[in-house]
Amino acid sequence: MKLSSLARLAASFSLLAPWAVLPGASTALPTKSSTTELLILTADNFESTIAEGVWFIEYMSPYCGHCRSFAPTWERLVEKNGEKADPGIYLAQVNCAAHGGTPAPLPLCVKNAVVGYPQMNLYRNGQFVETFKQARTIELLTEYLNTHAEPRVLPMPVTTSESAPTAVDLEADDSPIEHAKPSKDGGPIGAVVSLDEQTFKEATDEGGVFVNFFLPWGYQSRKLAPTWTQLAHEVNGRVAIAEVNCQEHSALCSHEGVIGCPMMFYYGGKGRKTQYRGDRSLAHLQAFAEVNQDAVDLMNHHRRPAPSEVGVDSSQEVMNAL
Repeated sequence: MKLSSLARLAASFSLLAPWAVLPGASTALPTKSSTTELLILTADNFESTIAEGVWFIEYMSPYCGHCRSFAPTWERLVEKNGEKADPGIYLAQVNCAAHGGTPAPLPLCVKNAVVGYPQMNLYRNGQFVETFKQARTIELLTEYLNTHAEPRVLPMPVTTSESAPTAVDLEADDSPIEHAKPSKDGGPIGAVVSLDEQTFKEATDEGGVFVNFFLPWGYQSRKLAPTWTQLAHEVNGRVAIAEVNCQEHSALCSHEGVIGCPMMFYYGGKGRKTQYRGDRSLAHLQAFAEVNQDAVDLMNHHRRPAPSEVGVDSSQEVMNAL
């Protein structure tokens, strides 16, 4: 449906009685599917949300017949994209009936050059890239997303090892996951330690802790949970494997710069903090934790030569020794 047609339609309605409204306009506009959770952006959060990463935005109106016909395809596309551990591209909608009409001084849809519904625009780090102009089939849309996605790491080569469990293998276990309670000494070896504001500071000041910031209802957080528990078992206390529930400790998560869940950081003590950006497989997570722990151990045990041992003119030798 062209916006010019909508403008003419709106003008014709302005000639009617003041109480004349479009059919359904008095009811609440839909914001999510009954089966798939959809992300709806508004003028208040649009720019901040798409400022980082690759975003594919559908501009739509619930009164548009083409939009209603396309809705099941969009929901399926969102669902398929959300099943990936690292999709590299994010999907959201803008309801132009709520955010693109003429009373707003800067209508969001007009500002983004929307000329018809539904229209899908691609953005990268907040900048417009292009408008999707192909047929709106699930096959072409999936191919388009795969082409423009920017995963944080390249996919791992397929391994034939039977001893190394994968995230898919672990997801088959539907048994509840028991997490350890906060404790000052790090909790039982081989278990995930749940941290709060107090125990988090104690643990990270000491260092040697790998923390997962998660949301208990988040799809990706739930998907990672079995792997995170297995990671604690595999490192067997050499690295403390911990977690912070961002629903219960939102202020702590905000302070640590968590902008999405799950988000993982290794804390090496003395203010050292490294974000994990790799694949969420057990092998990658374990390698990251152990490499960072090796570096911290080396740093903590390396002795800086005293000036009396190297002489006042040997500062370069000291640096080389480090």
